[in-house]
Amino acid sequence: MTPPVVQAAHYGLGSIFPVVVLDDRPRWHSPAAGALPEPAPEPEELLVVRWTGLDSGLPAAPELLERAARRAPGDVTRGLLARFRDGLPSSLLVTTLPATALLGPWAERPGGSSPSSP
Repeated sequence: MTPPVVQAAHYGLGSIFPVVVLDDRPRWHSPAAGALPEPAPEPEELLVVRWTGLDSGLPAAPELLERAARRAPGDVTRGLLARFRDGLPSSLLVTTLPATALLGPWAERPGGSSPSSP
């Protein structure tokens, strides 16, 4: 299995946060804040797990996201997605994002530290 790719994402102006895409087909939507994402009748957004923890925990976020992505159900059904979400740490959230919210690899994010930085 190819390791999951932690990507940088944003909601527009403001902070950049790490995510892992669980389904790269834009076929999901979130019916309400905090609700479990659902399949959309028409193309909408990607299914992702995003970091919602404190900045102090951000260095651990990529590893937590990778671990979560490896445990994600391959064939996502509502029941499997609910069980998956319920097993995540409180700092991770299953949600949806438009594909345009993805900026590229987390390690190469704008304002991020380069690998050679201390």
